[in-house]
Amino acid sequence: MLPKISLKDKYKLPDKLKVLIIKSKSGGLTAKLVDYPGCITHAQSMGELIENLNDAVLTYFEVPRNEAVMADFVYAPTQPTLRLKIKPKEKPNIFVPVFPTYSHA
Repeated sequence: MLPKISLKDKYKLPDKLKVLIIKSKSGGLTAKLVDYPGCITHAQSMGELIENLNDAVLTYFEVPRNEAVMADFVYAPTQPTLRLKIKPKEKPNIFVPVFPTYSHA
């Protein structure tokens, strides 16, 4: 039996994502991936932004949706609360891959 290759290794996904999160005057949030030019997403809430950010990264690295879902692979922020206003010289937020476990009662 061949060893199972992780989604991260198969598609050469990064260990960390540096993400600039900017709150717009209209209330929406924009996330720009520092190391991946043109990889930008937008949302109305932090939860939606994390979901959209994962979709943007998987699209950028051409990971098929069904493989990502089967692997339970997502990027999540390392900090429990994120600063929404980031000045240009501040460090970006860091997102790291996590493997959620689900408990069904």
